[in-house]
Amino acid sequence: MDIAKAKQPASTLYHCEKACSYDEESKALGYQGPSVAAKALAKIFKVDRKGKAILDIGGGTGLVGEELKKEGFEIIDILDTSEQMLNIARQKHVYRNIITAEVKGLHSTPVEGVAARRLPKFSPYPLH
Repeated sequence: MDIAKAKQPASTLYHCEKACSYDEESKALGYQGPSVAAKALAKIFKVDRKGKAILDIGGGTGLVGEELKKEGFEIIDILDTSEQMLNIARQKHVYRNIITAEVKGLHSTPVEGVAARRLPKFSPYPLH
């Protein structure tokens, strides 16, 4: 085993090894989640999809972003903890912003600095 890999946390190693094969494996297994999610949003937003901003949390390699693009959405940002997965998503050229961060709960602030200023201020939950 590579010494650099040995020093990385297990979750990082998993993502390093899985990132390159994730899309192929998902398609081979018949995974339809990204398509189902994109079609569900398309049913909700029947008009002005180009103007709707979508944040793909836990977006991994960007499978959902690809499907959202097919449904006519254009303003799509992605957030994931794995830089390796996001590198693959970046190559798909469907995302406006690519953010490496972790969401730790309802009131967490996973995005700081420049990336936070780019994202619209929206919460589906009332803030007290």
